[in-house]
Amino acid sequence: MSNQSSASTTCNSPNTRTNNKLKSKESKESKEMAAQAISYILNEIINDNESTSIKKAVSKEVLVRENEDIFKGNKIPVISIENFLKRIIKYTSLEESTLIMSLIYIDRYCELTSLRLNKLNIHRLIIIAIQMAIKINEDDIYANSFYAKVGGITVEEFNFLELGFTKGIEYNFFVKEDIYEKYQAYLDKFNDL
Repeated sequence: MSNQSSASTTCNSPNTRTNNKLKSKESKESKEMAAQAISYILNEIINDNESTSIKKAVSKEVLVRENEDIFKGNKIPVISIENFLKRIIKYTSLEESTLIMSLIYIDRYCELTSLRLNKLNIHRLIIIAIQMAIKINEDDIYANSFYAKVGGITVEEFNFLELGFTKGIEYNFFVKEDIYEKYQAYLDKFNDL
């Protein structure tokens, strides 16, 4: 989606931090709309990647990259991307801005590592990107064991993926305000359709 540079600066995204346990209905609807938009976008990318793989002969380089995909699972999860995002929202009470930042992180990771999103890697990538966005953007942060449980993976695997993700985006979790606003506007435009 983006051709952003890896030299991003900080943006503690424009959010309204709150310690209230009661979130407004609008906030919940807004997060669910963002989850729906993000899942649509990720599914489109996955579908495009799958059709491209079928049309083109697989090169040795692509095979090597796919074998190095630390996020690749053994089987396709039964839960849809949208329902997986909604599950994460339900159990983490994250802010919409955190969802947007996680999409930026996924995009950045794919750009820097040349990872092609597919049905075998997307769920693990999502839970790690969201957890990292929570660490950067939220006040309430839980232990990795909590996020691993929400994501349906072991703590050991979660920790391994977190380290791989961190290295993959070159330890760059800062997001320029204009990049954040670009992603937010894109999701807003999608939700207006």
